[in-house]
Amino acid sequence: MKTTALLSLALALAAAGARGQTGNVPDATGGASATVLPASPYEVVSLDANSRTWQWETYETLPNGEVHTNTHSYQELGSGLNYKSPTSGQWLSAQPTIEVFAGGAVARQCQHTIIFANNINTAGSIDEQAVDGIRLRSTVMGLMYSDATTGQAVQIAQVQDSGGELVADDEVLYPNAFEGVSADVLYKNRIDGMEQDIVLKAQLPDPKEYGMNPASTYLGVFTEVYNPTMPVLQDLPTADPDVPADQAISWGSTFLGRGKAFSLGNETNSVEVIKRFNATDGRYFLLEKVRYQDAEAALSELPRQASNVKPMRGLASRDFKFPPAPATKSAARPLRLAMGQVPGKGYVLDYTTLSTAYTNFTFQGDTTFFLSGTLSLSGVSNVFEGGCVIKYTNGASINFASGGAAVFTSQQFHPVVFTARDDNAVGAAISGSTGSPSGYYANPALDFQTGNTSPLSCFRMSYAKTGIISQGSSIAVNNAQFVACQGGIAVVSGALTINNALFLNLATNLYVLSGSAVVNNATFANDGYMLLPTNGSPIYLTNCILANVTNVAGMAGSYNGFYQSPEFGSQCVTNQFSPFQRVGAGSCYLTNGSVFFQAGTASVGPGVLAFLTNRTTHPPLVCSNLSFSVATNFSPQAQRDASSTPDLGWHYDPLDWAFSGVQVYSNVTFSAGTAVGWFELPGSGGLGLGLAIYDKVVLSFNGTASQPCTLARYSTVQEGGDGLWTTLGYLAGVVPESLSGGYSMNATNAALIKVNFTRHALLADGLNHYREYNALSQVVAQNSEFWSGYVGSYWDDLYGTNCLFDRVKVSVQGSNPCQYWLRNCTMHGGSLTLDKFTGTWPVWIEECAFDGTTLAVGDNSGGNTNITYCDFNAFLTNAS
Repeated sequence: MKTTALLSLALALAAAGARGQTGNVPDATGGASATVLPASPYEVVSLDANSRTWQWETYETLPNGEVHTNTHSYQELGSGLNYKSPTSGQWLSAQPTIEVFAGGAVARQCQHTIIFANNINTAGSIDEQAVDGIRLRSTVMGLMYSDATTGQAVQIAQVQDSGGELVADDEVLYPNAFEGVSADVLYKNRIDGMEQDIVLKAQLPDPKEYGMNPASTYLGVFTEVYNPTMPVLQDLPTADPDVPADQAISWGSTFLGRGKAFSLGNETNSVEVIKRFNATDGRYFLLEKVRYQDAEAALSELPRQASNVKPMRGLASRDFKFPPAPATKSAARPLRLAMGQVPGKGYVLDYTTLSTAYTNFTFQGDTTFFLSGTLSLSGVSNVFEGGCVIKYTNGASINFASGGAAVFTSQQFHPVVFTARDDNAVGAAISGSTGSPSGYYANPALDFQTGNTSPLSCFRMSYAKTGIISQGSSIAVNNAQFVACQGGIAVVSGALTINNALFLNLATNLYVLSGSAVVNNATFANDGYMLLPTNGSPIYLTNCILANVTNVAGMAGSYNGFYQSPEFGSQCVTNQFSPFQRVGAGSCYLTNGSVFFQAGTASVGPGVLAFLTNRTTHPPLVCSNLSFSVATNFSPQAQRDASSTPDLGWHYDPLDWAFSGVQVYSNVTFSAGTAVGWFELPGSGGLGLGLAIYDKVVLSFNGTASQPCTLARYSTVQEGGDGLWTTLGYLAGVVPESLSGGYSMNATNAALIKVNFTRHALLADGLNHYREYNALSQVVAQNSEFWSGYVGSYWDDLYGTNCLFDRVKVSVQGSNPCQYWLRNCTMHGGSLTLDKFTGTWPVWIEECAFDGTTLAVGDNSGGNTNITYCDFNAFLTNAS
């Protein structure tokens, strides 16, 4: 419980924060800030088949005039990003360029190679060889109608002679490629595979002309594959028992992506294409089909067939026979250049071959990743560690091949963040970033062909065209935020379970084609559609909030709250005013007087109440640009929700207090269980810090094993996207400063940070937990955890006992005498840099474990173990 004095202080601080007082944190000479020098250009420092590491430097002028270099990096990922030069053996950036030669055209500046024949009407007109040596020779053969119910089928078009034309650097067009209908075939080379588009340019014959029922007819394309390595096939769950099952089809590292049919220029409104691999009489065919009625409206907008196009006639039969393969022949002319002659109006049926980049890849919690295209993953253990930041360019995606799955090891205060290339508020800034996200980027952010067996937990997705697509089995989403996306989650078949989630400013939240969906304690705010029209059962919501949601068709539930949204279900609760208050970058804390507090039921899914017990709907109290001159105690004030009648809607990880640019001249203590956030504001000299503690101040985090304290940057909790708290500095959550000489101060005057049972949370490239600015930094940590980010800098005494440093970069270096002591600690990944610029200072590391940690430890003690003593330590290197 807070004391009366603390409550009065809290109210005063909150009022001051609301007034937006400003001021600069002084440096050692009383100036406003350190000198900022221009950063170096971005450059690629390493690359391999599917990645590039980009690096650049920033330069920091310390108050004593020394200039130090800070190195920054991010990892660009994409399937087929680079290829090896056949002459030099060096990795080069892959290019989808297609080159014309006498026998046709070839793409050879990728990991795969493709040869395009002059004439599409020849056996093996498309010859693709993957990086693992598997060769796929194919020829598109024709179009057909089929009926999955009756088993009848009929061919309506067959391939005919058509000379290829290079219509773009990466596209080959075979115009008027079919007898019986007016249609082209367009091939697009990509660095990660190839796309085949059948472009229908005129209306098709009515299925009734072949004795078929349009309601149950499928329009299909069949492509013959010659002497292939047999693919691995897996039937995917079907959304409708009357619909043929789609298949996951893969050959080694190559697999077929999700096919779609759409009108040219309107790919957004696409329908799913079902694909099957068929073996008949020693021949092999890829069959792709779409329900005729799903395409009928778009097809009717095409011109009628020209009078010189003679449709193929005949009645549908159960005894359908594929036509004979074409002979091997050449066109009368070589493949020619016809740049810009791409099809105009048309309806497209496509499929794409994709290459798998990695099996069981780990997105490390200390790294920013940039997806510049499709990244295809296989394996059941693709790990997403808390703290990693994954940014997407427009249209990029993480695609899980058949059987591929994701494992989220993120946790409270340490989420995975999926966002836009242009989002500079989290992670490293990507080369070319505007810093202002606009529109939608990832499409989708995560694409599962066969579902995911492990829950997707503790993450945030922002600015995605679609967040998650699961074509196959069930999917569970826990403690997640979807912000400013066009679409949230789409499940083609199977069950969807959502526990504790925020959907903010989405056009469409959910799409569940069939199966069931259950949502507990979610907030849907400022959204368009709750659910796209589906064939499935109603989605059942419990303890949810719908605020400014325009369409709730397909919803059912109980104990839900509504504000300016149509009501449904039972036990409805209506708020007459906006139920939310915005604090910093969090827009959906419940406001005072809301009827949504304690309005829920405990009858929710297993484990849901446990999620809420340590979370809150109450905001932090904000302290910014203030000074503390008397001893101050802080304790938890954002009420955790352990009630049997929980609050409605999304529950945040708790932040009790949020600090920015606060100067501390007397002792400060945080009692057990207190969660402290920090942020940067304009006007703090560009430094970026939460608390600046001065001479002889003792700042204590007094956590316990059952009630740990937390020090977290706001972005590990709040969803952002509202333009607040986006300023980036370069300092830390807590920064010691000095009034008695700066870097020349007497070390006995240094402030002290005492930490016990405390969690320290940052995202990748998320500044420092603790570091000095112009004074000695002393940190004594016990029984605590540090996640991502940095600890230390140029004049630091660090003492750690029984601590975990998970993907943390620890640095103690400089000309001033430092100290570094560790006992019974573990460093997982990250780095340890100990660099004595001049003189000697003590280093003691004993009974510690280093798991894959980059070590750069300089020792100029001359072997004196009274100065440097490291013994009884364990080192695991070159391991995952």
